[in-house]
Amino acid sequence: MKKYYSFLIAIFSIASIFAQHTDTSFKYIDPFSSFDQFNNYNPQTIDFSKEFYKQSVWVLLNEEKAKDVTSLISRYNISQLWLKNSKDNNQNGIIGKNYKRIRIHFSKVIKDSLNPLIYWAWGKSKVGNNICDFKGRFKIIKILRYPKDSEIPGGGEIFGSYKLNEDSSQSYSGSFKGIFNSTYNIDTAKSKIYLDESMSIADGYSNNVFVGTWTEYKNGNQKKCIWSDYRLPYCFDFDEGTGEMYVNKKYEKNGWKSFNDNSEYIYNKQKKTYELKNKWWVNQK
Repeated sequence: MKKYYSFLIAIFSIASIFAQHTDTSFKYIDPFSSFDQFNNYNPQTIDFSKEFYKQSVWVLLNEEKAKDVTSLISRYNISQLWLKNSKDNNQNGIIGKNYKRIRIHFSKVIKDSLNPLIYWAWGKSKVGNNICDFKGRFKIIKILRYPKDSEIPGGGEIFGSYKLNEDSSQSYSGSFKGIFNSTYNIDTAKSKIYLDESMSIADGYSNNVFVGTWTEYKNGNQKKCIWSDYRLPYCFDFDEGTGEMYVNKKYEKNGWKSFNDNSEYIYNKQKKTYELKNKWWVNQK
């Protein structure tokens, strides 16, 4: 009889484990698909940070079979992930329900001397002609690594929270808060981690994604705020591009016209790449 009960317990345990891995109650919603967004979310929603983290991590663990290597990778200094393009470029994003353009530039990021999961950041934001200095903190939540048989065997993705505070003495200032996601790769020979841009020419490329909100100091008004190295999630009808990001013409007046027509860029023959004509974070008046 005891053997019979032991057998039943084993069967139920296996069934329970199987059920956990075949749970169909979770519905994946692509954060970059306007079709998925309109069919599952309200365009008036302000904060998508929790959804972004939940959806992204679920796919990596369940579909990509990535492994949690937070304790292993946290010993590396990953500050260069956010400084990779800091000398020549900025990140683009949206702020508010009308998708006004915001530009972000990180000038300095350093690892905390005591906590390997904390990084301190300095930089500037630009909305229209208004430029603000900010400083704040990144906190690593989870570091995942792709399986060995993936297209990027040495790579993975990092997730964390951020809180960046603009200088309260400056005009139209406030604080940024949310979740970020960066794709990395590791040079094991040099024990170095760096931003993985191997897919930068692929359709739909996006990296160093920041999903959250901006709250104005003066009146406490909270706005949707999302930026990245390229394409943006949770922006519904904002991006009409196929292979490349192309902003819906009805939003061009909100700071995006020069982005669409490429008039703000100049081709650097030596580097064989396009760069911004105006380094606004340097040329600030």
